[in-house]
Amino acid sequence: MAFDPQSGRIDFHRAFASGTRCSCPQCGVEYPPVHDTLVTSAGLDETASRRGHNDISLFHDLDAQRVLYACEGRKARGVAQFADALEAHGACAGNSCAVCVGMSASYQAGVCEHLPWAAITFDEFHVIQLVNRAIDAVRRQEVKRAPERRRTRYIWLQDKHAWK
Repeated sequence: MAFDPQSGRIDFHRAFASGTRCSCPQCGVEYPPVHDTLVTSAGLDETASRRGHNDISLFHDLDAQRVLYACEGRKARGVAQFADALEAHGACAGNSCAVCVGMSASYQAGVCEHLPWAAITFDEFHVIQLVNRAIDAVRRQEVKRAPERRRTRYIWLQDKHAWK
């Protein structure tokens, strides 16, 4: 146990002998024997095979960088299927502590319902996309008042060191 009075944080660390079996305090499901650490963070993203939007949802281990589960669609139902798959493989979906998702409202709802203790983090691609849209909206408004700013869109989207 370690206490940091400046940050107001207490860290607890627990050591296990190899082969120790623990069970989930919420649902009682017994975990596989402990040999290292449990993966508790996952990423969730969707992809489409073509413009026809044949979407699939991909759940991946953020630490081991491998696909954990894939299913059709991009709805909250996919998160439920992923949680069921975790349970079927001896893990407790409720112990997922972090999920990185896109901005999809259905994914957010699915995580809140089926992975209730998981903290949601939005992936950087979607966050940057939102920021770029906001910058463009402001630029369009300013062009109406200051016509000299016309045709400057890409200047605002470039890094400062790339400006000419």
